[in-house]
Amino acid sequence: FDQIIELGTGSGTCSIYLSLQCWYKNAKLYTFDHKPMSDKNRELLELLGNTLYYVEDIFSPEGIEKVKARIQRAGVTLLYCDNGKKTVEIETFAPYLKKNDLLIVHDVPDEVKEEDLIKYGKDYNLDWVDKEWFESFVGMHRALIKK
Repeated sequence: FDQIIELGTGSGTCSIYLSLQCWYKNAKLYTFDHKPMSDKNRELLELLGNTLYYVEDIFSPEGIEKVKARIQRAGVTLLYCDNGKKTVEIETFAPYLKKNDLLIVHDVPDEVKEEDLIKYGKDYNLDWVDKEWFESFVGMHRALIKK
């Protein structure tokens, strides 16, 4: 991937992990949340220097445009859905994914059901990323790739 777009920064703990993955791959992290993250985690992300952090409602017209513009940039995007409205995130932003972009969804099956992901796969031309391996490796996450 060339960039990660994280929807749902929360405290910023996962953002630090994602930022380190970006640092390793010389990629960028763009993270969005409607409320500020902890100062300690924000400061650490600033030190890593590869993260842009937005305090923004991703479902507002301006928020949708910002996320859409990031997804549509050249290169492979990893879209990480970890906001409180994951099905709305998928329905809003999956249509903008490009070929080989990745969609990773957290909290499966608690907040998003497998049958929903199967439907989204058909609706948005997405396929599973080695489902069994990915499931055993990262637990409550599922990954799909744009065909």
